[in-house]
Amino acid sequence: MPTDVARRFGRSATTYDSAATIQHEVAERLLAALKSQAALLAAPLAKSGARLFEVGCGTGYLSTRLADMVRPKSFIVNDLSGDMLSVATGRLAADGVGDVCPMAGDAENLDWPEADVIVSSSAVQWFLNPLSAVSKAASALPQGGVLAIGTYGPMTFRELRGGDMNTYPTLDDWRSAFEAEGFRLLHSESFTTVQTFSSRMALLRMVAATGVGAKRSAQSSVGLKGECALTWQPIVLVGAKA
Repeated sequence: MPTDVARRFGRSATTYDSAATIQHEVAERLLAALKSQAALLAAPLAKSGARLFEVGCGTGYLSTRLADMVRPKSFIVNDLSGDMLSVATGRLAADGVGDVCPMAGDAENLDWPEADVIVSSSAVQWFLNPLSAVSKAASALPQGGVLAIGTYGPMTFRELRGGDMNTYPTLDDWRSAFEAEGFRLLHSESFTTVQTFSSRMALLRMVAATGVGAKRSAQSSVGLKGECALTWQPIVLVGAKA
């Protein structure tokens, strides 16, 4: 199934940014949360630049902003889609970011590199076990290392499930995972936003342009007639390894 997801995102590599309104909002919220914890980043940056690892970099929309803020000594960018990864590394090169190392593959099944700051936005919800991202980060980060995650809660895409909740972890699930893995949770938030479309076809065009869809399972489009609404429930967390 990861191959299917990679193929879908690969097809959307050139159209993603024009349609990924919500994903960009989540990335900006994640950046704002990191900036609000400037003192938290002081320790990693004290070493003349941190080792930065981004899980699911997509087209590099967040990557360039992270590089500008953190000024990493080294930057490993991962994505399931090789096409997305190419766009991201090209974007970083155009911005003059040096020592960028692409890491292709399904991050849930890869060994994560040692890093001082690990960031992921709109990616870990694709994991079979999204909460495993916290334990994998805990193994890769030193004491004082930073983990920042932007993902989505169970209300996301409920319209595509006939109104039923999704199987994504809740904010409380994420908080518990951070605490269980020894992270000091410094920021956590969840909010809902509703995206409206003039028709079912307009919604499907957004899905095709961004590559988003069901979480490794089929979702129903029953009831998507006329004007459509699509609920998203972003979750943003920032923690430091104790």
